[in-house]
Amino acid sequence: MGLRLTVTSAHSYMPSPRPRFGRHDPILQELWAVKAAMNAEAGYNIGTFFDL
Repeated sequence: MGLRLTVTSAHSYMPSPRPRFGRHDPILQELWAVKAAMNAEAGYNIGTFFDL
């Protein structure tokens, strides 16, 4: 990933902020899906932590 520049005036350049995908990041979504599958396979249940 290269450095992106944002023009702030005719003679001033500053790096643009890195995009923040958060929960919409496809890599994080894939990791969460794998983690959920592993938890289900291991028999983990979130309800047991909260007495549901």
